[in-house]
Amino acid sequence: MTTDGIAIIGLALRFPGADTLATLFDHLAAGRSLITEVPAERWSKERYFGDPRNGGERTNSIWAGFIEDADRFDAAFFAISPREAETMDPQQRFALELAWKAVEDAGYRASELAGSRTGVFMGVCHADYAELIERDDVATDAYFPTGTAYSIVANRLSYHFDLHGPSITNDTACSSSLVSVYEAVTALNNGDCDLALAGGVNLCWSPKHFVAFSKAGMLSPTGRAQAFDEGADGFVRGEGGAVLLLKPLARAIADGDPVHGVIKGVGTNHGGRTNSLTVTSPTAQAALIEHVYTRAGVAPGTVGYIEAHGPGTPVGDPIEIVGLKRAFRNLHEAAGTEPDPDTTGIGSVKTNIGHLESAAGVAGMVKVVAAMTAGVLPATVNFRSLNPLINLAGSPFYIVDGTRPWPATDGAPRRAGVSSFGFGGTNAHVLMEEPHRRTSSAGAPGPYVVPLSARSPERLRVLAGLLREHLLAPESALLPQQSPADIAHTLRVGREPLAVRAALVVADRDQLVAALGTL
Repeated sequence: MTTDGIAIIGLALRFPGADTLATLFDHLAAGRSLITEVPAERWSKERYFGDPRNGGERTNSIWAGFIEDADRFDAAFFAISPREAETMDPQQRFALELAWKAVEDAGYRASELAGSRTGVFMGVCHADYAELIERDDVATDAYFPTGTAYSIVANRLSYHFDLHGPSITNDTACSSSLVSVYEAVTALNNGDCDLALAGGVNLCWSPKHFVAFSKAGMLSPTGRAQAFDEGADGFVRGEGGAVLLLKPLARAIADGDPVHGVIKGVGTNHGGRTNSLTVTSPTAQAALIEHVYTRAGVAPGTVGYIEAHGPGTPVGDPIEIVGLKRAFRNLHEAAGTEPDPDTTGIGSVKTNIGHLESAAGVAGMVKVVAAMTAGVLPATVNFRSLNPLINLAGSPFYIVDGTRPWPATDGAPRRAGVSSFGFGGTNAHVLMEEPHRRTSSAGAPGPYVVPLSARSPERLRVLAGLLREHLLAPESALLPQQSPADIAHTLRVGREPLAVRAALVVADRDQLVAALGTL
């Protein structure tokens, strides 16, 4: 196994209908759309729904992938005063929660990272909360500057966890989170940091962008994301976010870290002058993909899947396919090979959860991690027949129109590309590879001491319930059956000890499940 590349050792997500990788994959494999009408607590669909061509503040799209309880935040957990929390953009709060979970997912205590050369790279592109503060004439507070500044989305993570690496927030529109991954990988390879938190967040509080995008003819008036389909009529907005904890692969292996996936290459460029500021360049997209794959030394025939930008626009989707075909044709010509038809699937998670804008790229990466782990390519929702402007002849590509197995290529691990394009012309692409799967050991014989801790008795019971639910879930590739020894070890050394505590002494999984039910 090669040890070059960057390992994803921690992963946290919160998407419409899913806050774990296993739950997300269940939705993806079942071909579910999690797009809904705008909740009443966000804004009034009755007030804003209408034909944008008739003037006024009207949108013909009242649908998106919304997350629940986006306004909820445990400020005390992060030692933030209620007054400051009120003025904080919920995207900052969201990023804090995801970063904490990503660190825990890697099996680290947050306090272990204090003083470390850990970088933070986050994508964000909307300031809805600042707009609402102005619109509702909320009194200006001293916390307003830090509460609404884009820079603080990354800086607050560095401050809270006491991280001393680079701390950068990116706004390249829809490619923001993938550009953040690019910057994180670059910093790790350059030795500017030893670990990196990278990702993006996106929350849709205001109707203003719904109205503006509708007036520009960008949004779907049917509320269906139909990537690559002849019925594609515009994109559907979505909200959510994900944070990855990254580390050089060789070090991750040496340290015994879990590895969700491997980043073999990543790059970014711009399309320069095109027909319009918001029209992407297939030439630039092709050049970027060629560069990333050539530099990584990866043959195009070993890439089994492309998680496309695929917003579901009738012109944007065909442009992206032109760029992909050109890139793979040139890569095959350089290698002296011919592409085999129907060997590289194409899909888009936007058909499930909507277009997460500044978090869209990292959402695509999370989908690929889930698909690689399961060895399954999820269906592209709402795909019925190919957009007539798309021609896949002579290419290795096919649209993943139904959930199917993802066979590994002989002699190579599963590989996938993820694309993300900003509407201002900034492109990003990442090449991912599945990790070598390590077998889980049974561990030392019991009894085992399993500690739990939380901020309050109520939260301790919730934590116990979640662990019990996890242990009772059917075993799968995304929910492997961990040994009691591994569970006990992680909870002893990989969790921050909090004020309210319990310790369970058990001999096996059955006893642990029973004991958790008594808390």
